Amino acid sequence: MKKNIFNTMELPILYLDFDELSMNEGMEALSFVDSPATKIEWKVFNKIEEYKFVDYNEEKRIVTSPVMLAETPIMRFTPELGRYYVKFSKPTILKMMTKYFKDGKIHKMNLNHDPKQSKKDVYMIESYIVGDRNKSELFPDIPDGSWVASFKVENDEVWNEIKSGSLHGFSIEGFFIEKYENQMIETMLYDIKIVMNSNETESNKERKIKKLLNLN
Repeated sequence: MKKNIFNTMELPILYLDFDELSMNEGMEALSFVDSPATKIEWKVFNKIEEYKFVDYNEEKRIVTSPVMLAETPIMRFTPELGRYYVKFSKPTILKMMTKYFKDGKIHKMNLNHDPKQSKKDVYMIESYIVGDRNKSELFPDIPDGSWVASFKVENDEVWNEIKSGSLHGFSIEGFFIEKYENQMIETMLYDIKIVMNSNETESNKERKIKKLLNLN
């Protein structure tokens, strides 16, 4: 009986990217969400005993949080591939932030990825990439290449949801995410099928499939 190669493997990893020259690709908006993809939730800044990944200031109405973490796996699921991870590389995150500013979308935000809940009076007032030029005492453990942003929240409805604990962090949205995931999954499954149907030894099949899945 042949060994099931996939039972010996970790989950696949897809690196997401986009065409920076395309008007239709890149980030469309930032969403204030109840469950951020980065799994980093904001906490009250003045609670010194808590680990301060995110800060919001009661008087200034400013929230600060990572927008995207470099080289950090985010869990996904599709019926075709099952569970897998996606990652954003350092160059892709910088490219994403740059195009977001260039396209003039930095103040676009909504709640929980619902375009019908687009909110005004919420402004991005700070944005930086963690690295040699920018070190942050607030986020000492996030990887270099991560994107951090701050928003001024003058919208009373949004601020009240933040204070009540209904919203916990940022989440990006854009056409490029779904597009590239779908394309990469289709290509990956096609390439894996070719390897599985080949006359290679089981060990060679495993090695090639691990390479396709970014598991080397």
